[in-house]
Amino acid sequence: SIDKNVVVAKILSVEKHPNADKLSVCEVTDGQNNYKIVCGAKNIKAGDVVPLAKIGAKLPAGEIKKAVLRGVESQGMLCSPIEIKAGDDASGIFILSADAKIGLTLDEYLNNDQSIETEITINRGDCLSVFGIAREIAAVFNKKIKKEIKDYSIKPKNIFPVEVKNPEKCPRYAGFIIKNVKVSPSPEWLANRLTNCGLRPINNVVDITNYILLEYGQPLHAFDIAQLKNKIIVRNAKKGEKIFALDNNEYPLDDEMLVIADEKQPVAIAGVIGGTPTSVTDATTNIFLEAAYFDPISIRKTSKKLAISTDSSYRFIRGIDIKNVPNTGMLAAQMIREICGGEIVEGAVDIYPTPSEPVKIELDINGVNKILGAEISVDEIKDILSRIRFFYSLHPTPYTLSVSVPSHRNDVKDEIDLAEEIARIYGYSNIKTNDRIKFRTNIPAADKMEKIIGRIKDIAVSAGFFEMVSYNFVSKEDLLKLKLKESKWEIKNPVSKEEPFLTTSLIPHLIKNARRNFNRGKKDIKFFEISKVFLEKEKTFFSGVAAGQLTGWWKEKPSAVDFYFLKGFIDVVFNELGISRYRLERSDSETLHKNQSAKIKISDKTVGHFGLLAPDIKSELDLKDLYLFEIVLDELADFTDFRKTYIPIPKYPSVERDLAIEVSQNFSADEITGVIKKEGGDILSDIELFDFYEGVQIKEGHKSLAYRMTFIHKDRTLKDEEVNTAIKKIISQLEKKFNAKIR
Repeated sequence: SIDKNVVVAKILSVEKHPNADKLSVCEVTDGQNNYKIVCGAKNIKAGDVVPLAKIGAKLPAGEIKKAVLRGVESQGMLCSPIEIKAGDDASGIFILSADAKIGLTLDEYLNNDQSIETEITINRGDCLSVFGIAREIAAVFNKKIKKEIKDYSIKPKNIFPVEVKNPEKCPRYAGFIIKNVKVSPSPEWLANRLTNCGLRPINNVVDITNYILLEYGQPLHAFDIAQLKNKIIVRNAKKGEKIFALDNNEYPLDDEMLVIADEKQPVAIAGVIGGTPTSVTDATTNIFLEAAYFDPISIRKTSKKLAISTDSSYRFIRGIDIKNVPNTGMLAAQMIREICGGEIVEGAVDIYPTPSEPVKIELDINGVNKILGAEISVDEIKDILSRIRFFYSLHPTPYTLSVSVPSHRNDVKDEIDLAEEIARIYGYSNIKTNDRIKFRTNIPAADKMEKIIGRIKDIAVSAGFFEMVSYNFVSKEDLLKLKLKESKWEIKNPVSKEEPFLTTSLIPHLIKNARRNFNRGKKDIKFFEISKVFLEKEKTFFSGVAAGQLTGWWKEKPSAVDFYFLKGFIDVVFNELGISRYRLERSDSETLHKNQSAKIKISDKTVGHFGLLAPDIKSELDLKDLYLFEIVLDELADFTDFRKTYIPIPKYPSVERDLAIEVSQNFSADEITGVIKKEGGDILSDIELFDFYEGVQIKEGHKSLAYRMTFIHKDRTLKDEEVNTAIKKIISQLEKKFNAKIR
């Protein structure tokens, strides 16, 4: 706001300063008192109404104090627009309207309009203007708009050479020429309206383009024709090109950015900001007025790359009305002629090679009512469609309308969008509940996959894992480094240029997170993630990483994360899901260590892999030992059984026996376990691998495995002879099939 000591005053007289040729002595009044003011401006005369900053007024440049200038006391200061932040003009005093009320504070005078601040959702670019808001209010309250956008039916004419080299990014480009304009500060009413809307007045031509932007939502740009080299070219920038923009910054351009150029250089960043060399100045007489439609995605990318957000880019990103591009341009041209003088050259540039067709939607009236839980009649729906300017015709199918979406509503794509529009205008409060709408107080059971995911998350957290959530995007290099399957799906507008592909695995981001923790001194980590990956089909993966020490029980030494920790964890997961018939085989994953990894199979399906990160990858990424697992949850759904079967507590005592063997590393623990289970027979109730060793005390290429076996009979107490017989059979088969040595 402007200080209350700045008021509207009238100049009563202007006399030459007795001691200075370049100064004047003015007598002014605020309606109550007269003041003597020493002033150096040349644009004032008796009778002018001006802003007077009285003694004590606080302006951006400082506080006004009584001063003696060349022997004459000055009791205040007459202000230019720039001194009170009402514009950029510093050339003279701000001349106010002759009918301005004398004595009113300038703040009251300039800001006496009622301002309404709106928050527009990103899909409603059509409401980013006064006309757009009025159109919306008219629809809601069933009123008519007093002033429509006039259709000038302009015939395209080559009034200036224009070439559009990238019609995909610039589907429509219109231009007008206004000759012999006089560039000067804007009329007070225009400057005030822009100021009240948060825009800074610059000069009458630029202010008119901003006024049309606020009124109709169409960004415009004016070029000084004298500064354009021969023609306008709408093209992608060339690598290495730069532009000095209107915000006094120089921006480097790349070949993905759309620019407006002449034959020499870029003169504007399309849809974002103009360039200084061709801007409208006080010396401009002939202008080329641009009105265009630029692709929202292209403008968003450019705006984001250059970190520039302007009123123009804000609207282009949200989508403007391509149909009215030349109409709003002509409105601005006529306004320039009225305010700035000059003549509009007959005709206009209008390059529109592929006119857009309206979106057509078949609207099922019964379907809409079913969606909304309402009973809106056909006539009511027709009325609502008319109010929001959606054209319709009867469809051959009963209770169906063929609806055409107007050009300003680029957010409406299908029947669901139309249902939302109908509900909004009909009134949510008018949709009454009825007997056909049934509500259930009980929460419906989650589907099977949701239950699987929920159960797995509980198990993982109980085992000390922390859940992480990452983007589903990845770089090609990350997949190659980890020897994972390459992605076929590249995003056109990625969140990050470094990660433009939909991921085929959750492992890359899990490893990156592990590395960040290692770099911050965290040694013991356990992370998991459940998310979508994108192979030939979209699938849900459950993946994790673990490293360091496992927290031990009280007085128990902590043990290191290893292959068998992961195996035990996966056993728990599968048991909780009711999956018992799975087996482990040697993994063929290049991501994992060939001797410390396994793949999980159910029937003939491979449902996952787990193990130690391969040494060559570990070395290249400069990582510590890191254990990984990745399981395809979609493959588990058919085998999951959440039903629990009651097994009575055994009445008779069990017998435990330990067996340690030495075998070749070529045999997996799972293969050996399978033989033990088979030969142990019905009395072998449980088997646990409790020790594993590879090292100097074992023959090279061999490993030591120790199993704890539990024997029990459901009907009687077992005899030692029965257990010994079973053990002998087990040992015999281990020696025969694996050449095992008992330790």
